[in-house]
Amino acid sequence: MHSIHDLTPTTSPPPRTETGHPFRHEHAHGRSGAKKSRAQAFKRTGFACPLALLAILTTALPAAAGIIELRAPLIEQLDERPSFELDIGSRAITVTALTGLLNRTAAGFGINAPGAGDDTDAIDGDLVREALEIRFDAPVIVESVTLSGIGSQDSARVQIGTAQFLLDNNGTFDVGGVLLPAHLPLTLSHDEGNGFSLDRIGFSLPVTSAAKTLPGPATGVLLGGPIAWILWRRRHGSAGAAAVLTRQ
Repeated sequence: MHSIHDLTPTTSPPPRTETGHPFRHEHAHGRSGAKKSRAQAFKRTGFACPLALLAILTTALPAAAGIIELRAPLIEQLDERPSFELDIGSRAITVTALTGLLNRTAAGFGINAPGAGDDTDAIDGDLVREALEIRFDAPVIVESVTLSGIGSQDSARVQIGTAQFLLDNNGTFDVGGVLLPAHLPLTLSHDEGNGFSLDRIGFSLPVTSAAKTLPGPATGVLLGGPIAWILWRRRHGSAGAAAVLTRQ
């Protein structure tokens, strides 16, 4: 039976010169070969450094956070209708009941389905499987969903684009930052049990590049100095290396 060491591929030792030093062959070509290799390496790094600084400029920025607080007293001024709109930060948000009327009370936020005997401040299935949609006028990243009033036999179904979640506990659920394109719905519906309250939705705004915000003068000075120095060194360093090689 082979051991682990038997199966590990062996590595040949580096080539050795007559003096026995593994890197001595570099000097066998003379000083011109070493200077030429350094000049070529400088050309490569001369281009790489400005690109690295440009990459810093396009690094993703922290996203701004927003919360749709559906248990807020303000919502009671907007409810008792199939749909209402909110403006949070730079986003216009539309909340729509797929059946019945949206309803907020001190006990919860839900849907008042047509007919008698419905739990009017919960999203339930007493008369019909209740559901609502939330749409944004521009892309957002959905971060969390907060529910309350869920019993041991209750569950909610959440769909964000093509991602689906089944929630069966109270509290805030981290959905992992799902990108929701503009005008596509976040749908929340009753799945099983007596129902629940939708308390809030947490989201953030996708900001992918600093190019959308032009750097100020101070930033330009800080970045212009190093870039100019790198370009000067690359031009004069290459010329100097070429002169050395010509003399060789």
